[in-house]
Amino acid sequence: MTYDCYFHKVIPENNFALTPDGLLRFKDRCVKITAPAPLLVVAQCPHSGPRSATPPDRDAVESFGFWEFETTGTVSGRLVAKRRDPETGALEHWCVTQVTNVLPQHKGMQMPQLGSCGDSEFQEWSFTYGFDFSRIPKDIL
Repeated sequence: MTYDCYFHKVIPENNFALTPDGLLRFKDRCVKITAPAPLLVVAQCPHSGPRSATPPDRDAVESFGFWEFETTGTVSGRLVAKRRDPETGALEHWCVTQVTNVLPQHKGMQMPQLGSCGDSEFQEWSFTYGFDFSRIPKDIL
């Protein structure tokens, strides 16, 4: 994330994408939810095999961490992160919250953090553009 917050400007540092299998992509990598503490890190995306183009299986995605967007408006909503707990097998979930960090290495920086879901304006995310690729004929993709 950057300090720059524009409603109508796309900057590469803030360009993320949700994939159909629930991964949150950043460039050629994915955002992973660590265990046991739910921290966000950019990591190699899970896949079915070495350098495989096939999508990862559901178990791999659930242990890596997956994302859902719960819409609350036309272009806004909550980003919900989910991960299967490696010890209990329970499906955990958190909401992405915009915070001003207090840790020494990021002190004062604006960044996303996982927290309990609630009714907070800091958990409201909006998007300038949304693309529904299911409406594009398969032969031109």
